[in-house]
Amino acid sequence: MAGGLYGAGWALSFPDQLLLTVLPLLALALLVIWTLPTTANPPVRALEVTFFAFFVGYIIWPNYLAFSLPGLPWITLGRIIAAPLMLLLLICMSVSPDFRRTLKETLAATPWIAIPFAVFVALQLISLGLSRDIVSSSQKFVVAQLYWTAIFITGIYVFRKPGRITLWCVLLCAMLIPLGVSGLIEYSRGQVPWANHIPSFLAIEDESVARILGGKSRLGDEEQRVQSTFTTSLTYAEYMALAVPFLLHFMMGPFKLGARIASAGLLVFTFYMILLTESRLGAVGFFMSGLLYVFFWAWRLWIRDRQTLIAPAVVVGYPVALAMFIFASFHFGRLRTMIWGGGQHRSSNDARVEQYNMGMDILTRNPFGHGVGQGASTLNFHNAAGVVTIDTYYMSIALEYGVLGFFIYYGMFLIAIYKGATVSLRDRGQDLTMSYAVPLSIALSVFVVIKSILSLEENHPVVFMILAMLVVVLHRATNPGEEGVMGRFAKAKAQEGTSRYRRPLFGSFRSQ
Repeated sequence: MAGGLYGAGWALSFPDQLLLTVLPLLALALLVIWTLPTTANPPVRALEVTFFAFFVGYIIWPNYLAFSLPGLPWITLGRIIAAPLMLLLLICMSVSPDFRRTLKETLAATPWIAIPFAVFVALQLISLGLSRDIVSSSQKFVVAQLYWTAIFITGIYVFRKPGRITLWCVLLCAMLIPLGVSGLIEYSRGQVPWANHIPSFLAIEDESVARILGGKSRLGDEEQRVQSTFTTSLTYAEYMALAVPFLLHFMMGPFKLGARIASAGLLVFTFYMILLTESRLGAVGFFMSGLLYVFFWAWRLWIRDRQTLIAPAVVVGYPVALAMFIFASFHFGRLRTMIWGGGQHRSSNDARVEQYNMGMDILTRNPFGHGVGQGASTLNFHNAAGVVTIDTYYMSIALEYGVLGFFIYYGMFLIAIYKGATVSLRDRGQDLTMSYAVPLSIALSVFVVIKSILSLEENHPVVFMILAMLVVVLHRATNPGEEGVMGRFAKAKAQEGTSRYRRPLFGSFRSQ
């Protein structure tokens, strides 16, 4: 009888609400995983490979080249890889006490990140009951668990292994090359290179996809804004801005000369590609990363080498240099346009102000949220093209998860940034793992600033990987006796059980 009812439900829901009929199968699968016997050999290797495959595939493959079936969300490459990743994660958590112990020990060192994260996931689930479109919100909730929760938890385990943080950072920077080459071809042709070469089974008949393939330019400006494999030039610029702190780290940190030179060249190339996106948020992220990294680099060098003259000069002169840069950003035309915008940006600035006013009015009437993915429809703001949109992720989070969700979400990132910065300033340079606290904290700072003017979630998997790495680094700070991450690109030598660096750029790392 149960089978008959399920079959009837399947037939009645096809195709509009087909996803809801899959829920009993998912519940059965979870029950089977929960009853699996304990083993000393969980599929952790497969989990790690799938994790890195997701990272590369998600960035390199365009999200809009996907299978489209009636009643189901787009079956993208990211989702094709993320689904087995979630399955492997659940199996490892079910069958391996050591796996659970590793996660517990790591998260226990950062309760001010772990607890807000768990509460936010609970708020996501609760918000489904507040949604006016339960089907759409349920789909977005599932995607969030695949792209945010599973990625974050898996990352914590993967990045505990020696060398994995360095590997991830190298991949993050290396992917800038094919993305940039694609962007250059796109700039010369006026559209993405594959626009006229998409096979029929990957072609999605959707207005948003048509806009992406047709090329992007600012309203009133015919100049092409490159987007590479991303859905917009803004998210492409955001990815590059997130990568800049790591390029700076490879250029100025304890790495070989070849890595430094390559990073410097790639940094220049990345800045040029940011210019081709015509994205202010990309320029802001680039300059913000540079200013913050120079300060942290000089401060850390001063702590390690009291005899150096460059570090104290940079630290003492930093406020003056920062003030001069801010002054220049307001008074030099090209720089002012890159950061603060010009006449062509006035419409977007005005729209953003209007959205904030509309959003605050909605929040005063309902501070509890309107459900996952319902921020734009709740705000109901139409841009010049008549498309419903929302431009700031601050307002998206507040409208979807309420005022409480807003403070929990951004509070989690702000606390992580503060803790990472504190640890990096105290680090005495004896462990490569600890040195990554600087670019990780800066990258999250860039993310928080960018979200004030960008609501798209395309780079969220990357951000939650960064957050997972910072959790591992902070755990390492509270457990100094453990072996640090020794990347093969670093000049680290083990001496008497302690990792010691060779001379970094313009200074030395000394063991005290």
